[in-house]
Amino acid sequence: MRPIRLLCMTISSLLATGTLLVLASCADTAAQKNDADVAAWRATLPEPGADYGSYPTNYQNAIETAFVRQLKDPDSAKFSDFTAPKHDQMVQVEYATHGVGVNKTAVYGYSSCVSVNAKNSYGGYTGNKQYWFLIRNGQVMRTEPAGGLVYIGHGATC
Repeated sequence: MRPIRLLCMTISSLLATGTLLVLASCADTAAQKNDADVAAWRATLPEPGADYGSYPTNYQNAIETAFVRQLKDPDSAKFSDFTAPKHDQMVQVEYATHGVGVNKTAVYGYSSCVSVNAKNSYGGYTGNKQYWFLIRNGQVMRTEPAGGLVYIGHGATC
């Protein structure tokens, strides 16, 4: 009786492992399909006739206000070398929790770059670092260090 019980446990274990492998394989296939769908969509950006919102006439103030909120010593920030705003975009991608499905949104606006020198937690200035900002209708939508990745295939170029 003992060998039969061992055989049944082994078979049950193999079936469970096989089921998990099949499910994992399906999840990989769904993720690959999602990734391929997003990559194909990103290649079409920017979309013709995209709405970039209003030109940010107060972009320097909007950038300074948004950036100092993330600093330990907001009063220490020194901003310089603002670039004129130009058309740009970022993407927002939300993957479905289970299975195939992706919610993709392109957010169009104006990008500007600026050099920032601020104090660190030790009270010393860090030196000028360049940042990229995306502004839409007067609001900063995203900030990235210059040279960073906004989305695959599109960097934060200054």
